Amino acid sequence: MPQDRRPSFTRHHSQDMRSSTAPGGVEHAVRVDLDDLVCQVPEGPDRDAFSKEMDDFYRLFSRYLHEKKHSKPLARAVTVVIVVVAIFALSPIPAPEQLICQILESGLVNNIAATATNDAILTLLFPHSSDWEKVRGPKPEDVIAYGDLEAKQLKDIKPLLNKLAVLKLNGGLGTTMGCVGPKSAIEVRDSQTFLDLTVQQIEYLNQVSDADVPLILMNSFNTDEDTKKIVQKYSAHNVNICTFNQSRYPRFKADSNLPLAQSPDNRPGFWYPPGHGDLYESFANSGLLEQLIKDGKEW
Repeated sequence: MPQDRRPSFTRHHSQDMRSSTAPGGVEHAVRVDLDDLVCQVPEGPDRDAFSKEMDDFYRLFSRYLHEKKHSKPLARAVTVVIVVVAIFALSPIPAPEQLICQILESGLVNNIAATATNDAILTLLFPHSSDWEKVRGPKPEDVIAYGDLEAKQLKDIKPLLNKLAVLKLNGGLGTTMGCVGPKSAIEVRDSQTFLDLTVQQIEYLNQVSDADVPLILMNSFNTDEDTKKIVQKYSAHNVNICTFNQSRYPRFKADSNLPLAQSPDNRPGFWYPPGHGDLYESFANSGLLEQLIKDGKEW
């Protein structure tokens, strides 16, 4: 299966307006700067891929500006959510009535407590539940114990496994753990790395089921080069490994809200990988999603 396949895209250029004070303001100035970056890449597949990334980034940036301008303040709701998350970290999780008391006692939402009833707070926290007296756990007869499930041989579910692909995020570096290179290359047990263990798991699944479950790694520009070298050691293993890169987005200047990068070169500190939230976009852009679907993968 090919790695990092990128289809071509149609480019939609904006007119050349370089002042952030011109009509359209910062939003248009950002569009112009992104166009300038794209124009510095030689025509061909690399420019097409980079152009698509900048278009995706601009779409998110425009959405951010629009929501910042038109959305209503969410400070109260956010405060409640933060408190609830902290309380939910407790064990056991409190009942709804106790939850309300702990929220009010936290002192962080007194402004809400002064104007909202208990029912209103419950509605805010759990909008799909109306009568808490009727909320009950499942009956024992409704829960099927794991030991009572019908045993299945892996070879019996080979047709299902052949529709499966396993995707792992692999864009992070191990610097915070005192290591150099991708986190997946950190040794964690018996001189084996995270990636070693993952490959072994999928290889075992393929061996006992006679299926073909591929391993997909979503790298970043920080990990891609090292990862491509590392996966070479698995060439003789019974697992098909494919990689693709998540997007590369520009960092912004705090004073002007304009891109820090003046060239598309991957200079440290000028670009960042957007992380797991970029999975679907970059997966589709890579062309690998289309290839997997052609290969009969569904999950």
